[in-house]
Amino acid sequence: YNDAEKHALNRLNSLLSLPKKDSVIIVDEAENLLSTRVSFFDLLLSGGSGSSKKGTVNKMLENSVNKVIWILNYTSPLDESTLRRFTYSIHFREMSRTMLRNIADSKLNKIKMSSELHENLVDLCGKYHVTGASVDNMVKTIQGMDLSKNSEATVVSDVQKVLEAN
Repeated sequence: YNDAEKHALNRLNSLLSLPKKDSVIIVDEAENLLSTRVSFFDLLLSGGSGSSKKGTVNKMLENSVNKVIWILNYTSPLDESTLRRFTYSIHFREMSRTMLRNIADSKLNKIKMSSELHENLVDLCGKYHVTGASVDNMVKTIQGMDLSKNSEATVVSDVQKVLEAN
């Protein structure tokens, strides 16, 4: 692993080794920081020795004296030995399309528009593989538009572009 990653891990390791009574440290988007899975190409590039990052990360997780919540979007970059070092893990499944439609319906109810436009926008949330944050982005897009001056087709098209990008 590179010097920037090594420096970041060392700083985090220092932070985690300082007792913080009655505190919880939250590390979001932690998959890059904790990535320890060694690929075939990593082995070739390192001359067969693998990655020293795995040892550093595993030792950091073992020696932390604080309560830490690690938030990861996916665990595929983590080696099994790293995953075993977590005290407790919760896997959240992605939201169903029905749930996303319900969230969109609820948020769109706060914006004045025709019922046809409302239904079209809710339907879009059921068609795309989006998250709750994507629904928020859609709502912000609509709130930034003058619905009285834009055709419904334009609004739907613009929202569709936002959802595709998300």
